[in-house]
Amino acid sequence: FYISFIAMLVALPIGLFSAIYLSEDASSRVRSAAKPLIEILAGIPTIVYGLFALLTVGPLLVSVFGKDTLNWMQGGTAVMTAGLVMGIMLIPFVSSLSDDIINAVPQALREGSYGLGATQSETIRLVILSAALPGIVGAVLLAASRALGDTMLVACVAVSAGRLALHPSGRLPALPA
Repeated sequence: FYISFIAMLVALPIGLFSAIYLSEDASSRVRSAAKPLIEILAGIPTIVYGLFALLTVGPLLVSVFGKDTLNWMQGGTAVMTAGLVMGIMLIPFVSSLSDDIINAVPQALREGSYGLGATQSETIRLVILSAALPGIVGAVLLAASRALGDTMLVACVAVSAGRLALHPSGRLPALPA
């Protein structure tokens, strides 16, 4: 659950904001190039992300946070490594589903909001996201279920040192004497 929580903290804002950009602000040229790329990224197998975490993200986080006094990262087994990479894995999933849901909001709602004098950001926040909220919640639940179900990523990261610590630093906190 801890890893899935970190993954959702990474995937939700980035995925939702990219879906809003693609559906509301992007030109048709950008959208026609970005949408298929996002769909392809959603189909990358979990094991590829696991190897990416093991070989790239884990050592990178160790090199950035491993030498400090808090000992934030210790090895590639930290929950933070698995959570970040799983969040990266879920971004295309959240973005693609949310984009489809936002595009399903009727154009009449947008035009009515603009006709009443609302700005584009007010229309997105108050009208479009309100109308698309049930579908976005469904997309979030699907992404969360995928995060909970995909254990291969976590297994690859945990196997690198033979253990998995539930503390974000990758080590167990010291017990008081």
